[in-house]
Amino acid sequence: MAKARRREPSRPSGPSSSCSSSSSWLSVAVAAAAVAVLAASLVGLHSALDSGSLGYLTQPPNSGNGGNDDHAGASRHQQHLASLHMAQSLLAQGHKEDLEPALQAARESLRKAATLPQEVDARLALSNVLSTLGRHDEVEKQLVALVELHEGAAAAPGGTKQERAVMVFNLAKFYMQQHKPALATIPILRKAITIDPELHEARHWLGHQLSQLPQGSEEAAGVLSQVDVSQLPGALPLDSLMLLGQAYEKIGDHRQALEAFSRGVVWVTSQDPKTVSSTSVFRFGLSNFQISRQLLALGDIEGALRVAQNTLSIPSLAGMYHLNDMAAFSLAQLGRYSEAVQTYSTFATHVATWPKAEQDMPERVLGATLAWLQWQHETNKHPQELVSRGSGPAPVNHGGWQPADPQEIEKIRCNIATVDGRGAAGAARVLEYVQKNRPVLVTGLVESWPARAAWTRDALIERFGSSNVELRNSSQIAFDNEFGGLKRRSTTLEEYVEQMGRGAAAADIEYLFDLNTKLDIWGDVQVPAPFDSELFRSSPEQRREGSFFYIGGAGTGVTLHEHTNAWNALVYGAKRWILLPPYTARGRTGVKTQEWLESQYADVKHEVFECVQTAGQVLYVPTNWMHATLNLGDCVGLAQEVGDTVGLLQTLLKEEAATAHST
Repeated sequence: MAKARRREPSRPSGPSSSCSSSSSWLSVAVAAAAVAVLAASLVGLHSALDSGSLGYLTQPPNSGNGGNDDHAGASRHQQHLASLHMAQSLLAQGHKEDLEPALQAARESLRKAATLPQEVDARLALSNVLSTLGRHDEVEKQLVALVELHEGAAAAPGGTKQERAVMVFNLAKFYMQQHKPALATIPILRKAITIDPELHEARHWLGHQLSQLPQGSEEAAGVLSQVDVSQLPGALPLDSLMLLGQAYEKIGDHRQALEAFSRGVVWVTSQDPKTVSSTSVFRFGLSNFQISRQLLALGDIEGALRVAQNTLSIPSLAGMYHLNDMAAFSLAQLGRYSEAVQTYSTFATHVATWPKAEQDMPERVLGATLAWLQWQHETNKHPQELVSRGSGPAPVNHGGWQPADPQEIEKIRCNIATVDGRGAAGAARVLEYVQKNRPVLVTGLVESWPARAAWTRDALIERFGSSNVELRNSSQIAFDNEFGGLKRRSTTLEEYVEQMGRGAAAADIEYLFDLNTKLDIWGDVQVPAPFDSELFRSSPEQRREGSFFYIGGAGTGVTLHEHTNAWNALVYGAKRWILLPPYTARGRTGVKTQEWLESQYADVKHEVFECVQTAGQVLYVPTNWMHATLNLGDCVGLAQEVGDTVGLLQTLLKEEAATAHST
């Protein structure tokens, strides 16, 4: 679907999340940290960190050749220094009118540079001025030149591998600041580490960039595990340990993730309270939330609850919706449902005092979790206990596309409800599921679409065969929708359709999953009435921009991901769905759906909602439910994200209050 949204924002939500750097919070924080350390001791927590520092460029200038040349060299050296100091002084003053003179002085300093250190200083000064002027292409040229200088002068007097590594690292940092794709930055960071394996800041950022790749989590974990966080500046140790924990979580290693997040908590509590920023305090709270998640995945529900509640006892973190959600979820899993509802109710009252723009995310996350808990409480069943049936039957009209094997469809269970969505009564039935944030298969909405005739294989090739389309590997789509930057292969629609199904089953098959497509397909479809509703937060323009037109052969699909409410209409084909409710353990992520089914499915089958969607059906995907797809034959359809359900949390809490009052 459209850009996936994570639970963890980059800053606290709500005014109550702001905090000072006074020492008062740490006295309470130690209590939460103690629980985290105790939990982490089960997996061998190492909390003793060494101190250290990084050096920088210290190469002295050469002495010249003596005689008149010495005099000329000294004069040139003085001119270089004078120009360099002028450039630095003008830049430091920060006046816009001083930047052009500063630029001229920096260029003059570079022209007068007679030694390697002088040229390094001049190019650094020139880079700073150019960066301030926003001339980033020229900045890149200067940084590349600096790297080449050190590569070509590795044996120069005073030159060290540390200096060369730092120069290479500076180029990588510039690329990251300019939001260059991770694939462009990773080789440069590898080079810096090869030159100086002790440059731990470069190692940290290599792990960071690897984590931006769809299948980069395992290597990221290996790189980050080798970082000596005591060698990192500022609050980077906490960031590094959180990244390490996230990488381990993505590869399904919850014990290692628990240790990494716990080390981050210990690092924060070991700092001088006067130096701890509000951002670090917030990330301390996030680390404890992640500790709770790992404990939950490991089956220690009481431990997850203790960590969440202890952290919430810190006044500056009491407003973190992540921790409130975790506390309530853990209470419900321990059979204390009424306490869970009260936790949500109390927090909802608190959120209502926040600025409107900051209410959406907590209402979305808490509403989705409460809806799932309410379903569990009402039915007292796990997904595997639902009435299950074989999926299908397979449609007869395939539109010229390669169909799935009917027997394969029939053998896959379906424990997702199916409703007829036609007419006002049908729309109302569908919206009942929406307001409960539960998945549902809807029939009767696509049969009348012009797409049934316009999206046959021959018709699409005739209309759009020469149109250029961009393809992505199936396992990369969800990640690329969130982070972007991955390469896409361009071809024509006809060429793609002709080669569909020719790849090996084990290959990462290319998939046309086209966001906000430029193909003129909008006259072929009609937004299903239940989803053309003001109940959803996104505007009509946002919904159009969050639409995907897709064509894919057997084996294509999208890996596990989550986002806001969405509907997916299948015009032709058969598509297998895997859906996981909030906080369900999901094992290793970022792998092809087929690989996940083979390696992870058996461990979580009892929590999975699944079915095969066949031609003419629409699937409603609820907010914050992880889900993945696997096309069993050629599939053609349209998917659209419609935004959060307006007032979901408040609606559910009103129902709970009414139920409590009636009893």
